[in-house]
Amino acid sequence: MRHDTGLKSGLAGYLYRWLRNAGVVAAAMGVWLTGTNLYHASMDGRAEARVTALEIVCVLKGEGLLYRAVTQEVECEQADATRAANANIPHAVREVPYARLSFQSEISADYEARLSLEDLKQPDLQRGDTVAISYSRTDPNEVRAVADTASYLRGLWLLGSGLVMLALVMLARRAVTFESGVDAEVAALERVHVARTAARRNR
Repeated sequence: MRHDTGLKSGLAGYLYRWLRNAGVVAAAMGVWLTGTNLYHASMDGRAEARVTALEIVCVLKGEGLLYRAVTQEVECEQADATRAANANIPHAVREVPYARLSFQSEISADYEARLSLEDLKQPDLQRGDTVAISYSRTDPNEVRAVADTASYLRGLWLLGSGLVMLALVMLARRAVTFESGVDAEVAALERVHVARTAARRNR
C-alpha cells in the first residue's frame, strides 16, 4: 500500500514534483559543470596566447521553440542574403566579436585559434594583448578559455542547490510516510478494540 498520495495531487503534489525535478536538474548540471572544469584543468595544456586580430562575425539564431537550435555563423555582409535564402525560418542576427590567437604548445609548436570574446570573458581585449587559454593535448587546435573561480563556484552552487532540494524532497516523503504509518497503527488498534468489545458482548 502506498502512503504518498498527498504528494501526487493538488498544490502539494505540484510543488513536490517541481522541487524533485528541479533538484535533479540542478545537481546534474552542477556535476557536469564542475566535472568538465576539473577534467580540462587536469588534462589540457596551458598557454599564453597573443591576440593577432579582432573580427566581428554575425550569428543567425532561429527564433521560437521549433527553430531555437538552428544556428549559423556567417560574414556580416552575407547576413541579409542568408536570412532571405532561409525565409521559412525566423532568424535573429547577433554580432559576435572574435579574437584570433597565436600560441605555442608545450613542445613549442606554433598554433592559431579563434575564440569569441564572450567565451574568453574578456570583452576589452585588444590586438597585441595576451590571454591565458587551455588546449587539448591530443588536438591543440581545440582551445578554450581557462575556467575561472566564478565558473567553479557556479558549478558548486548548482550542485549544492540541487542536493538541498533533493534533501527537502526526501524529508517530505519521510514525513508523509511517518504520518501514514501512525494512522495505520491507530486504525489497527481501533480494529483490535472493536473486535475485543464485540467478543465481550457475545459471551
